[in-house]
Amino acid sequence: MLIVHPTSDWADWQSWIEHAITAPGVSYWPEVSGDGRAGYTLSASTGYWGPLVPPHVPEFEYQWYRGGDPIPRATRSTYIPTSADVGEEVWVAVFSPGVALEKSSYGVVVEPPGPVVLTDVSDNPSSRYYSEFAEEITWFADQGITTGYSNGDGTSQYRPFGKVTRDAMAAFLYRYAGEPPVTLPAESAFVDVTPASSDFYDEIAWLAEQGITRGWDTYAGVEYRPFQAITRDAMAAFLFRFAGSPNVVPPATSPFEDVDRISTEFYEEITWLAETGITTGWDTSTGKEFRPYDPITRDAMAAFIYRYDEVFGEPESEPQAGSTSELSVAELPKPGVRSTPADSSVAPSTSGPFVSCVDASGCSAPELELVKPAGQ
Repeated sequence: MLIVHPTSDWADWQSWIEHAITAPGVSYWPEVSGDGRAGYTLSASTGYWGPLVPPHVPEFEYQWYRGGDPIPRATRSTYIPTSADVGEEVWVAVFSPGVALEKSSYGVVVEPPGPVVLTDVSDNPSSRYYSEFAEEITWFADQGITTGYSNGDGTSQYRPFGKVTRDAMAAFLYRYAGEPPVTLPAESAFVDVTPASSDFYDEIAWLAEQGITRGWDTYAGVEYRPFQAITRDAMAAFLFRFAGSPNVVPPATSPFEDVDRISTEFYEEITWLAETGITTGWDTSTGKEFRPYDPITRDAMAAFIYRYDEVFGEPESEPQAGSTSELSVAELPKPGVRSTPADSSVAPSTSGPFVSCVDASGCSAPELELVKPAGQ
């Protein structure tokens, strides 16, 4: 297979010229078009292949590159750059199976995004996108803990009522910790997490390295179950270990009707979460409930980490060692003093101020394919 690039050295260029002249037609380079900023869609044209490509040949194949490295799972005719691409040259290679020829485009140096706008979060009660956790979600994005799901036009969706998966939880905690260096193991700690299978391999490896997660022992090995929704009891355990597994004495009487010392695996962690004020649960006719086995929604996860930050402050580069949309307002303590917002997870040049919609105008979220971006 002949691989050519418009910036190849002379030997490769001469080979391409000879190939093009002896071919029954002339082929031109693919091109990349688009805004060029992170969060905005880049599109690839195939270039002109002429009679080089027979009519029966299937569609072209694509691979996007960051510098000289292929970007995992970026194999479509469009690509949305992330913060990891800022300052890097992004280009695309187009392959024609029919003639075993691959051509590549000139590179585009990705620029920082503009202000982040979430199209599905509003603090206006009359908006269809109203969220009682708009302040917490705003803080979450302003800290760089979440990047949202790009709409391809510089705006993003947070999807506040979506469930938090275990791989996303790892990413949230890792970013909140300041994205510390990770010592990657020679072999993954989990049989269901590999660099090829997970967008958040480094983050999950860090979580295991810090002892924040232990996974499940199975006949095939230890599993992390990255795409499974994380439950409220597991979230409590993660935050407890993230805080360094503080030495606490669990109360003799549980603050929650549905959490007890005998049947609840994470009794100590959940009661610690209540004692710190990070959670207060739900008031019911029979008493307070924690609902330990409910999955956590994305809006509630923002609220939990927001409150953790209010209690413990912003973490050092490393830590010291789930609810639904029906969370009550009583579960949102807001002390008068909070930590000063600081973008500890991304370089200042790769992030902008966060702007959330304050009313329904201009906040409609277009239909898009649900693709999990790297940094979500």
